[in-house]
Amino acid sequence: TNFHPAFFFIFLILSIFGIIIAAPVSNAYLEISQSAAFNQFVGGFPIIDMVMGNLPFVIMLISGLLMLVTYAKQRVV
Repeated sequence: TNFHPAFFFIFLILSIFGIIIAAPVSNAYLEISQSAAFNQFVGGFPIIDMVMGNLPFVIMLISGLLMLVTYAKQRVV
């Protein structure tokens, strides 16, 4: 794919916005998952519990990988 370098800043801003939004979502999930009603279901889904517990970090890793794949290419003159 051939993206203009100006889109990097838009991607960066959207990534930061995604990380900021992911923090309260992760905290809300942790609070809900520790309640007695949902505690029995959390044990059956350990990967979802790990991802949602570390959601800002996961979003940061995915965004970094996407930036690397999208913008780290050699330019042919």
